[in-house]
Amino acid sequence: MALKGPLGNIPAFRSRLQDLLGNEDMREQLLKELDILNQK
Repeated sequence: MALKGPLGNIPAFRSRLQDLLGNEDMREQLLKELDILNQK
């Protein structure tokens, strides 16, 4: 996954985001918080 923008260059942010996206439950929670699930 390519992260574009200033946060993509912060290793801790990239690592945490990859951890969240790798966990099915956490990914679903993150998508709900970002309201992305309803936009599919």
